[in-house]
Amino acid sequence: MSQYTPDRWVLVELNSPKHGIIRKVLAGWYGGYLGSDAWKISSGVVEVKETDDCYEFLNDSGSTYTCYKQAYGLSNYTASIYSDYERKFQEQPEVGTIRIVDYDIETGKFGD
Repeated sequence: MSQYTPDRWVLVELNSPKHGIIRKVLAGWYGGYLGSDAWKISSGVVEVKETDDCYEFLNDSGSTYTCYKQAYGLSNYTASIYSDYERKFQEQPEVGTIRIVDYDIETGKFGD
């Protein structure tokens, strides 16, 4: 059971004829001066717990992503990763669709 706390994150929704709707965390970490930026996409969110300042996303794999509300959004690096996924889905529409599920920081809710 792994724990992750990304520097930036968004929730993406995959919709495929084969698997239906799956929501995943697209997470990114800044590498800093000597390191490289990193990213990870979760296995599939099965449960969400909300606190005042964060969401805890429990995934199929048993891993948990602790995502701070103020860190919601894409870094330049994860934006390019998402664009690559989006392009692949557009090139193969029979596979399904991908979209970012927007988060409204004022209401604290996810929406369309």
